[in-house]
Amino acid sequence: MMCPGMAKTNWKLASIDNSDVKRLEYGLGISALTATVLVARGFGSEGNARSFLESSLEALGDPFLLPDMEPAVDRLIHAVANDDHIVVLGHDDVDGMTATTIVFGALKEIGADVAYYIPDSPTEGLGLSRALVERFKKSGARLIVTVDCGISCKEEIAFARSLGIDTIVTDHHEPPEELPPAVAVVDAKRRDSTYGFRDLAGCGVAYRFIEAFTRRYRQIAGPPSLDGTLGMAALGSYADRVPLIGENRILVRNGMRQVLQKRAVPFAVLKSHVWVDEESTMSEVFSKIMPILGAARSDGGGNLGCELLLATEEDDAEEILTSLVMECERKKERARRALERVEEHLAAVGAGSGKSLVLVEEHLPNKTVGFCTSKVSESLGKPVVIISMRGEKGTGEARGPKGVDLVDALSANKRFLLGYGGHKQAAGFSIERSKVDEFKASFTDYLEGKLDPSVIRREIRIDGKLAADDLKIASLKALLCLEPFGEENRKPVFLLENLDAGVLKEIDGTMRLGEVTLCGGAMPADRSSNPGDKLSLVVSPFADGSVRSVEIVDWKSAK
Repeated sequence: MMCPGMAKTNWKLASIDNSDVKRLEYGLGISALTATVLVARGFGSEGNARSFLESSLEALGDPFLLPDMEPAVDRLIHAVANDDHIVVLGHDDVDGMTATTIVFGALKEIGADVAYYIPDSPTEGLGLSRALVERFKKSGARLIVTVDCGISCKEEIAFARSLGIDTIVTDHHEPPEELPPAVAVVDAKRRDSTYGFRDLAGCGVAYRFIEAFTRRYRQIAGPPSLDGTLGMAALGSYADRVPLIGENRILVRNGMRQVLQKRAVPFAVLKSHVWVDEESTMSEVFSKIMPILGAARSDGGGNLGCELLLATEEDDAEEILTSLVMECERKKERARRALERVEEHLAAVGAGSGKSLVLVEEHLPNKTVGFCTSKVSESLGKPVVIISMRGEKGTGEARGPKGVDLVDALSANKRFLLGYGGHKQAAGFSIERSKVDEFKASFTDYLEGKLDPSVIRREIRIDGKLAADDLKIASLKALLCLEPFGEENRKPVFLLENLDAGVLKEIDGTMRLGEVTLCGGAMPADRSSNPGDKLSLVVSPFADGSVRSVEIVDWKSAK
C-alpha cells in the first residue's frame, strides 16, 4: 500500500491573524497553541470559539424541528398507551446497535410491549424486507420503528401498511426522491427539513427522537430516565465517522463524559477492560471500545452488542464482553487476511491513473469489504469501490475523500444495481454478476467526468507553526479541549521548520524529540545527526491516542 511519507503532497499552511490568536488566548484563558488551531479553523471570534469549546447540551436544536417529529411522537405515545406490540428495527453496525439500544431501552423501561430486531446483513440484507414484515406480523406487531435504516424501504413499508402495521422511520442516510409511505419519516437530511443540523448519525436521530418522546410522555406518565443514552449516542456517532462539529460534537463530547464518569453497568465493564486512566484521550478510549462493539454479530434478530449495552447486571455484562473480545480478535484476523488479498490484487492490476477505482473480488467476507475499501481509498486518495461476488450476486462498498458524492454516483448508475444507499463518502449496494462489467465502466466514466481533480489532489492542511520547544506534554495536553477528533475536526497539524536533524534522538529503538516520542510511516529514514542538516516536519499530536506520542505526517529536507 502507498505510504503517506514522501507522497506527492502539497502543504497548505493556514493563514491566520495573530491578533485573533492573542484575543482568544487571553479572552478565553487558553493556550496560544489552542488559540492558533481555533483561528486556523474559522473560530476567530471569541463567541464562536467559546461555543465550540463549551459544546453545551443547551445548544442542541429543538428536536421537534426535525421533519415529522410530531406525528412520530404521537404514534409512539399511542402505541405505548394502547399496548401495541412495537418492533425496533436496527442495523448491525455500532451506530445501528446504539440507536436500537436507545429506543428499545427507553420503551422497555416504561413497560411498553417492545422487541428489537437487527438483521444479519450478509444473510438478511439491510433494513426492512418483506420476509421481516411477515415475521413481525406473525409476532403481533402493530408498529415498526426503524433506526439507522428504512429511508429506502418504500415497497417494504407499503407492504407492512397493507398488513395493518404502521412504520416510523428514523434514519440519517440520504433520502430518495420519493419518501416511503410511513406514518413519519424523521431524517435531518430531508430536503424540506428546517432543523439546523443535517449530519446527525442514526443514533443521534434516535436520541433526539426519544428526547422528544420523553418530553411529551412526561405529561401522561413517568418518562424513561434516559440514563446512559447520551453515552450510547456518543459511541455510535463516533463509530459512524460523522462530522464531529455542531450537534455531533455536542453529543459526543458530553456523551463521552457519561461513558467515563457514569457507573452504568455497560460503561463500567467496558472501562475496566480498556484500562482508562487520567491520561486517556477520547480518541484512545474510542479506539479501544469501537472494535469490541463492532465485533457483535446478529443472530435471529438478537445482537450481543445491544445485549451488552442493555445489561443491568455486571456478571452478565462481563460474560457478554468476553464473547465480544474473542470475536473481535477473530474479526481482526479476517480483516487482515482480506486486506492482504485486496493488496495483492491491487499490486497485480495496478491502481491506474483514473480518478476512481473499482475492484471485483470473489468471496471476500462481506463484513470486511467496507474495511478494505476504506483502507484502499485512504491509501490512494481517491474514490474506490470493492465488490465481493458470491454466486450470481455481489455486495459492493464505496468509499471516497471529502468532495465526492458516492450516493449521487450510484444513483446515476442505479440501472445496474439491485439496491443502494449510504452517505456521500461511504455507500453500499448490491448487484447481479451480469451487470458488474457494465457498472464498472459506467461508474468510473461518470466520476471521470464529474469529479474535480482537486478532490483527489493530496494536500496536508497545516494549522500553524511551532518550535521544537513547544512539544512538551503540558502544551499538548492543553489541546485536548478540542476533542473529540475525527471527521471535520481532525487532530491538530503543525509545521516544524528548519529543524536540526541532530535534535532527533534515538533511545531504545524509538525516536524522541524533547519530551515526546515520534512515530508514523513518514519517519525520515535517511535522517542524519549532522547538525548542519535541516528538516521540515509536519507533525500531529496524540498518535495512537497518547498525549506522549506525536505522528510525523510528512517531511522534507530543508535546503
